[in-house]
Amino acid sequence: MILELLKLMRNFKEKIAKALEKAKIEKEIKQAQDDSIGLSKKSLQALNSTQSVTKATSTLNALVSAGTITQDQATAIQSAFEASSKNIQASGTYTNRPKNPLESLVSAGTITKEQETAVKGAFDSSMKPGRAEGKDSTATLDSLVAAGTITQAQEDSIQDSFESAM
Repeated sequence: MILELLKLMRNFKEKIAKALEKAKIEKEIKQAQDDSIGLSKKSLQALNSTQSVTKATSTLNALVSAGTITQDQATAIQSAFEASSKNIQASGTYTNRPKNPLESLVSAGTITKEQETAVKGAFDSSMKPGRAEGKDSTATLDSLVAAGTITQAQEDSIQDSFESAM
């Protein structure tokens, strides 16, 4: 009988040790979860999308400030890109050569071909690394001035807008 009691006590002791170990592990896991932020893939995509929209809005605002396009045209451009993005998301299909949303705005007479070129150049310039140092944007804007698409004053205004946005 004493032997059985010792066995029961040992089993009970082992169960308590396992329970304590399990509780310790669960506490560590909970602490790690409390100390971290979990973001789903969808949340990360939304965050990236928000950053992209902010960058696009800044670029369009710079073009409006420079007088290259009007605010109504900037709104139409942003809407066209958003609609194109939603179509891609809805279909789940992205091709290597997606349709340029600016082309439909040119066809509809919302913007001119020259404005389309200026907008493309501004977006291309804003997406390149080293933009903060002015490496690419100055050359692009200089070419727009040389082509007569924008004036020197408009270029200066765009540069100021980019610098203040940084």
